[in-house]
Amino acid sequence: MKDKILEILKDIRPDVDYINSSNYIEDNLLDSFDLAALLGDIEDTFNIKIAGEELNKENFTNIDTIVNLVKKYNG
Repeated sequence: MKDKILEILKDIRPDVDYINSSNYIEDNLLDSFDLAALLGDIEDTFNIKIAGEELNKENFTNIDTIVNLVKKYNG
């Protein structure tokens, strides 16, 4: 799952080092358009629908928080 999410992230912004960054939002690595694309790609890839209340910066801080969010919906 983590590898697939990293692949999605790399498709959105290939120039970013997602592994070594601790906060994608605060480090300005992802903007609102990137997050919208990420959300859509994650929902399509994992065949899930993430609830609106889950769409906050805490769930998209880094690879681990994104993986944890997807695990909530994808077991």
